[in-house]
Formats: sequence, C-alpha cells, structure tokens
Amino acid sequence: MLRLSKLFKSIFTTMIVIGVCLSCGKSTPELVSSPTTNPTSTNTLIPTETATPTETATPTPIPIATRTPRPTATRTPKPTNTPEGPQFGTRDNPYYVGENAVLTQENKRTFEIGLIEVMRGGDALDFVKKANQFNDPPPDGMEFIVAKVFVNYHAGGEGFLDIDEQYWSIVTKGRIFGYWDKPVRPCCLEPAFDLLMFAGGESFGYIAWPVYEDDPNPLLAFGLSSDAKKGGSTQICGVTSTLRARMR
Repeated sequence: MLRLSKLFKSIFTTMIVIGVCLSCGKSTPELVSSPTTNPTSTNTLIPTETATPTETATPTPIPIATRTPRPTATRTPKPTNTPEGPQFGTRDNPYYVGENAVLTQENKRTFEIGLIEVMRGGDALDFVKKANQFNDPPPDGMEFIVAKVFVNYHAGGEGFLDIDEQYWSIVTKGRIFGYWDKPVRPCCLEPAFDLLMFAGGESFGYIAWPVYEDDPNPLLAFGLSSDAKKGGSTQICGVTSTLRARMR
C-alpha cells in the first residue's frame, strides 16, 4: 500500500509538470474581437385579451306584502236643478219686432212667424184710411196699430199652410181682444194677412188693431183666440209658445 501511494504521487507530479511546460512552450494568439452591432431587438406587443366583465345578476327584490286600502265611501251629490233659460213668446218676455217664432200646426207643418214693421197713431190711421176711406176710426181713447207680419213655411211640411188674421189677438192694458171682439175691424189692407202656401213658401200681410192710447206696451198674440179657424189655438201652438210681439 505504501508503495502504491508513492507511485500515485509521482504520476500526479509528472502530470502537473508536463502541463506547466506545455503552457510555457506555445503562445496562444489573442483573439481580437471586432465590434459587432447587436441588432435592435424589437419588442413585439402581444395583444392581451381583455377580460369581458361578467354580468352580475341583479337580485330580485322580494315583494313586500302591502295592505290594500279599503275604498272610502263617497257620497254622490244630489243633482241640482239647472235653471231653465228664459221662455220667449210670453207676456213677460215677448218676441220683439224683427224676431221670429218657430211654431207648428197640427204637428205637421212648421213655420216661422214674426213682425217686420209696426206703425201706430197717425201713421197707422193714414194707412187704414188709404186702404178704405170708409173704414171706421178707432173708439175714443184708442188708436190703431198696423203690423206687417212675415211667415216662412219650412220645407218638408205636409200639405199647405192656411193662416189669416183670425189667429191673432191684441192685448192692451191687460185686456185681450180676439178677432171677433175688435171694437172696429178695418178692412181691405193690401196685402192682407190671409196666407195660403205650400212648404218652402214665404209671404207677408198687414193686420190693423185698435189699442188704448195710454198703453205703452200693447202685445199681439198669435194663437190665443178661441175663434181661430179649424179648431182654435191648440192646432197652432201651446200657451207657452204663443207669439207675443211688443209694439214699439
């Protein structure tokens, strides 16, 4: 063993010496490194994936039970009586000159009637005398009124419309005079109020009546006279629709 150990030491020493000598005998040429340009490294951007936001579920609210309010009983107001409009063609609210009333005869013939013109006093007396010089003058304390009356018979009526002065009455100082109650009855006025027409026709005529001189507002009433032809006033109009035209 001792001998092998010495042998290994001599071999190891010889190897070191040889290695040293070899490095001394030859010179290794220096490598001159020429400068090289390193290529610029281009950083390629790798697109990053954008994370899509995930929808969060909205929590469903839990319905809260509420009490349904009980309906409160409301009192229905009692209907109030609507006041009616003024009734035209009455003693307190007559039609005036230039206004027409719409009347119906026997529920078959509808017509308009009204006063176009009214004369009183001297003018009326002259008109009556020109119609017939033998016409009687009005009684003492009275004077004539002369009215020009217009009538339009509406289309669609059945048969012909036949009306004359007998449908008229005069109201003066509260007293009613029918046609046959006239103190005097002037005749021969032209054209007289004696009208006969078919539906769609219109015409006019004159009537003359005595009134009290001191009556500022006498009235002419159509359909009041009980002596009216063909059954009286009920064939023409009711009491509430009687035409009353104030003399002015």
